[in-house]
Amino acid sequence: MILKKDIKTSVYEVIADYKVKIENAPFIAILKFAEENGGVIYQSLVHEELLAPLSEKACGNLLERLTSMGYFQKEQSDDFRHLPQYEDEFQQKIFNYKLTELGYESAQKEEFYDQRHGLLKLHVAEENEFIEQRVVKVEESNRDIDRETEVQKLNSELKELTKSTVIIKLKKDSFILDKFEEKCKVLKTETHNLTFAPNNQNSIVNILDFENDENYTESDLKNLFLTSEFGKHFIKDRGIVGVRFSSENIVLNRTFNISTPQINQTKFNSIEIPNIKVSPITFEDAKKWHSTLLKVQIKDYFLSDKEFTEFANREARKFELYSDSLTNSISRKEFAEQLNTENDFYAKAKLGTIDFLNY
Repeated sequence: MILKKDIKTSVYEVIADYKVKIENAPFIAILKFAEENGGVIYQSLVHEELLAPLSEKACGNLLERLTSMGYFQKEQSDDFRHLPQYEDEFQQKIFNYKLTELGYESAQKEEFYDQRHGLLKLHVAEENEFIEQRVVKVEESNRDIDRETEVQKLNSELKELTKSTVIIKLKKDSFILDKFEEKCKVLKTETHNLTFAPNNQNSIVNILDFENDENYTESDLKNLFLTSEFGKHFIKDRGIVGVRFSSENIVLNRTFNISTPQINQTKFNSIEIPNIKVSPITFEDAKKWHSTLLKVQIKDYFLSDKEFTEFANREARKFELYSDSLTNSISRKEFAEQLNTENDFYAKAKLGTIDFLNY
């Protein structure tokens, strides 16, 4: 069972300051070191306890770079250091580097994002509860930037994307959008399938390069849709749908079409749910259904009442909710009396075989 929904996406070109996730970046070591030191470090501490092979100035340069990228906030300390190569009255100010929210998150997840500037093609999906980040595809471009041709001011949709340091997580890359120039290009509007594919553990939501897990198993969704479709006539703990008897359809395992399956506020295209057990709603319906099923299933001649009873009870066990009530509920002679149409001739003959033999 795979759910699908059409989602409109707008494609923009923007000139942006942004960050891209880099695997195994050495800066992670500095961020982890800061986290382990209460979120605050300074230049000489990094030099003495983490990066001794580098000069103290080089360590300071690394901290400055990380600060410019949003991982630290630089604060002047109340302390000063004496520089031994100068006279005692010459002192150097000490600056602390305090982890920002982005810095903490990167340290804890051991992820680092490289700062970049350039042209991006953004695929932005319409609002949907399962695509909170909105951006479903990002394409970096190396071509020259054209700031004049067919450009317009940033709309509210694009401005909203840079208001926080939300990480745009895609299948292969992750991005942080820091700042856009004031103008952009609107390239086109497209329609793509949002798919919702459940399994035994969760569901995978996918559209273009965006993929995410949701806490719905296939069983959860079947129960949700069948309850919505049939209400009290769906018995959740038994997985059975109650239906009225119809001689036109006596199958006890069916495929149901759900025209508008809905998860929370999101409506999907119609789906079919196969292999669902059904049961009569009332015992009166169960008796009619059982008798009709017996008539259809008669293939052999019965040479004793016992043989018929065994056959009737075997069919009764197919009615999960009424099997006890239907067991031993009808005799061979009682059933034969119900067969009174021309189409019942052969079935009645098979039921009456023992009577002819005993005549």
